[in-house]
Amino acid sequence: MVGVNGINVVDRKSGSFKREAGGGRREAGSGKREAGSGKRKRQRRTSKKRKSERRKTERRKDREAERANGGDAEARSIVCPHMSSTIGRSGSHDSVRDGVPDERTGSIGSRIRIGALVLIALYAIVRLRNPEYWDPLDDLDLAVHEAGHLVFSALGETATILGGSLFQVIVPLTFVGYFARTRQRYAAAATLSWAGVNLLNVARYIGDARAQELPLLGGENSIHDWWYLLINWDLLKQDFVIARWVHFAGVVAFVSSLLWGAMSLSARSAPDE
Repeated sequence: MVGVNGINVVDRKSGSFKREAGGGRREAGSGKREAGSGKRKRQRRTSKKRKSERRKTERRKDREAERANGGDAEARSIVCPHMSSTIGRSGSHDSVRDGVPDERTGSIGSRIRIGALVLIALYAIVRLRNPEYWDPLDDLDLAVHEAGHLVFSALGETATILGGSLFQVIVPLTFVGYFARTRQRYAAAATLSWAGVNLLNVARYIGDARAQELPLLGGENSIHDWWYLLINWDLLKQDFVIARWVHFAGVVAFVSSLLWGAMSLSARSAPDE
């Protein structure tokens, strides 16, 4: 019985040893699986880092390429001043082939600007020879005139009446100032002719203060702006004198527009020294 019991004890012990050994193998297997999952996680992290680094490198290369392209475009605009200013700013290669500017594009633009100056000159001659000339631009100026009465209405009765003619001149001069400030010299020069048109119209309105022959927007019951202003300033007898000076300012605006436009074109076509 002892021997048997001893054998039984040994058998039970060996069985427990076997079970413990099996549990150890399972723990070792789970440890291997955990180690394998840890490796996979590390590999995923490493691949993510590599992808992010590749993206950063590609972005850096793209930025460097953009800077290089911008520098090349600026260099081309310096070397070839007759190229379009749009090409010089944005680096566009639409009108450039193999680093050579498309001369036809520049010549067409110059011809259009020269033609516009010629039209401005002819338009000025027509306006000066025929004071009663009227076109859609005058309709726009009339709307600006009426808006001026509203703009200056908060400054009193005299300012309200004067504001119509004043606003006619202020609006185009504002555009001239904007274009000149942004270095769009040709646009500023062309817009100055619009101020000349308004000065001629105001001069005609002033000269009509005593005669009051011009048709007014409000009809016969409307008050003539410059009759009211000059009679309050005791200058009604000087209406023709004042009108001539304002007319002279309009002529100066037209001449300045043409000269300024011609100078801007010559500056664009002149090569850098």
